[in-house]
Amino acid sequence: MMPEMDGYEVARRIQNNPILQNLTILFITAHGEVFSISTLM
Repeated sequence: MMPEMDGYEVARRIQNNPILQNLTILFITAHGEVFSISTLM
């Protein structure tokens, strides 16, 4: 749980930065239930 923005926004900002756009992004969640994870996709 990120206070200012979600992981998708962070990924968008990384992808829009020419220096970082080739960086591999790995999402790790604190949600353990399948329902919680699938609602994020």
